[in-house]
Amino acid sequence: MIPTIEQICEDLAAGRITIQQAIEWLNIHTQTAESELRDSFAIAAMPAHMMAAYGTKIETETWHDYVAGLAYATADAMLVERAKP
Repeated sequence: MIPTIEQICEDLAAGRITIQQAIEWLNIHTQTAESELRDSFAIAAMPAHMMAAYGTKIETETWHDYVAGLAYATADAMLVERAKP
């Protein structure tokens, strides 16, 4: 289980972990947060893509893959825009 940021700080201050260990845990938090944000953006985009794809001639077997791909492509574009100043 990943410790909370508060726990990492407490453990570092108490000498229970090294600075390197704290950095590694914080990097895991950063990666997890970015992944969760990407998933949240994809979830937000999916209903619009489902509505747009509904009734199209996409084969039933590939319809869900198509919509999911569009949702994650939208999420990736949102992350790029979010990173701009």
